[in-house]
Amino acid sequence: MRLRDSRAGGVPFASPHIALPVQIAELSTRTVSTIGHEERLTLVIQEQRGSTMRASINGISADEVVQQALSDGLFGTSLLGQQMGWMVRPIDPLAPLRGLGLDDSVLRSVARLLFTERLVTDQAASRIDSFALGPSHQGTRRLRATWTPPQLYTNGPDPAPVSIDGAVTGL
Repeated sequence: MRLRDSRAGGVPFASPHIALPVQIAELSTRTVSTIGHEERLTLVIQEQRGSTMRASINGISADEVVQQALSDGLFGTSLLGQQMGWMVRPIDPLAPLRGLGLDDSVLRSVARLLFTERLVTDQAASRIDSFALGPSHQGTRRLRATWTPPQLYTNGPDPAPVSIDGAVTGL
């Protein structure tokens, strides 16, 4: 009972296209046969209270900073370099999956979900346009992803999509 009450609000929710905090409004179970049950979960979207301020660093746009931090975290590159290393850390949304040895059918879906959740909840992306995790070749997989950054001003031009492409290991 205590766990249910403490998780009723501010529950993180992610699908392949969106990620946001929700509140559990209703949970019900219905028995449909001797071995079958139907679960119904009703969620209500909560207002996002995070800051939408995104800063450029040393003349590098906020979108490029996110792109470089993702490349460093996912692919092991060092695009952030020494000058930004103390301000921005590498981002690896797939870290919880490393070393688990999950089957491809599960791994690709969960990887996309974790990637989407991280970028959308951090307000680095308004949507994920594409996400492709290739098959394993000697422990390495090709990852290609494209996302659209959030629009800063309603009367401004649409932001250009941002992409990463590289080799991921440990999945």
